[in-house]
Amino acid sequence: MRPLVSIIIPHWNGIDVIIECLDSLIKVTYPNLEIIVVDNTSPDDSCAMIKEKFPEVKLIANKENVASIRTMFPDFNVTMDELIIAGDYAVMRWTATGTDTGTSDDMLPTGKEVKFSGASILHIVAGKSIETWQYYNNAAILIQLGYTITPPEE
Repeated sequence: MRPLVSIIIPHWNGIDVIIECLDSLIKVTYPNLEIIVVDNTSPDDSCAMIKEKFPEVKLIANKENVASIRTMFPDFNVTMDELIIAGDYAVMRWTATGTDTGTSDDMLPTGKEVKFSGASILHIVAGKSIETWQYYNNAAILIQLGYTITPPEE
């Protein structure tokens, strides 16, 4: 038997793009292939469409979204640098970039660009992410935005 090849597609609110992508991928003839879409709470009907039109695709529908990130950084982009799959776990090392042009509850936009790296570990059971751990250095992001981090006084 050939080794399992997993294609994992991060997705948010791009129903036309995901249809085109999946239409292409299901034509691949490799005998031991799985296609996984990780949806980040898309407000369109992407998840329902994927379940209906592509039942062979594993869909991981995250419960939390990155709306606050996309509000602060409208051009927010994540690039997957490395992916390791072992059993029921997927480990992703990624790099994110964005320009702080939006507002958040307590921070005004700075107009500055940020770039930071992180890692995510997903525990996947029956095609669903049941646990997710993420690491990234929030202090490094704040420093890139021009904020000063002051330790608390003792």
